[in-house]
Amino acid sequence: MLVHEGGFRVEKDGEAFRFFGRWGDLIPAVPRARVADGVERMDELGSVDARTNAPLWDGSPLDYGAAVWGLLDPRQLEADG
Repeated sequence: MLVHEGGFRVEKDGEAFRFFGRWGDLIPAVPRARVADGVERMDELGSVDARTNAPLWDGSPLDYGAAVWGLLDPRQLEADG
């Protein structure tokens, strides 16, 4: 949506693409992300197949209290007593 209605545009430059903001300014390319020290690479994690991201939910109702509690900052819970 932003490419047309928002005024942004994309141009192909050889094998790469250049992105321009709504006022025509070139949006700089983002450098390739590098693997941080101590982080395993995907090819070192083993096989990935159709079951890799299969949900383990059994269909039981959601415990909203537990869900909200899990989102709260534990330091805030301790401060509130």
